[in-house]
Amino acid sequence: REDARRGVFLDGVVRRRCRDVDDALAAFRAGSRRRAVRGTAKNDRSSRSHAVFTLELARTTSVGTATATAISRLHLVDLAGSERLKESRAAGVGAREAGAINGSLAALGNVVAALEARARGDAVHVPYRDAKLTRLLQDALGGNAYAAIVCCVAAGSADAAHSTATLRFASRLKSLKNAPRKNLDPKDAEIARLRRENAKLKAVLLKHGPGL
Repeated sequence: REDARRGVFLDGVVRRRCRDVDDALAAFRAGSRRRAVRGTAKNDRSSRSHAVFTLELARTTSVGTATATAISRLHLVDLAGSERLKESRAAGVGAREAGAINGSLAALGNVVAALEARARGDAVHVPYRDAKLTRLLQDALGGNAYAAIVCCVAAGSADAAHSTATLRFASRLKSLKNAPRKNLDPKDAEIARLRRENAKLKAVLLKHGPGL
């Protein structure tokens, strides 16, 4: 779902108020403990889901009787790696988890491809809504954000194909253009717009006099 203040969010997700860094780290660790992991032929503790930890920061400033609230969100995203079932030998629930992971990564790839097409000037639809992952990260992908990516690759020759694909995907993500801007509470933004309009009208009256 989406609203003007919270942006895109998932129903049922726990929101916790954090007073300091320790509170934020405790929330992060609590979320990490709930992440699904399962042993496969490739990894004895394989992540069976993506993880998204979102830290929302709000700062309210006052000038006289006026206040303005600026809001920012920091998304920390750990993507589970794609896997081939013949290599991981996952079955049953593990195979379904792998299918869900690969499906959302494919959706992410489609979003990146569409954004690349837009950068070339093509009028294309960006399928953010094809997966919860891409919907949650809509702003971070070609939107109102600063973004960085860290790649985890393996040194072994057996994983060379996976490592190469990962680096190529990161290179594509790096080419996307974001447009960060200040996020004001919609109410505060409207008040600020009205104050600017009021200031312009006052300037016109002062310049031309009451006979305007």
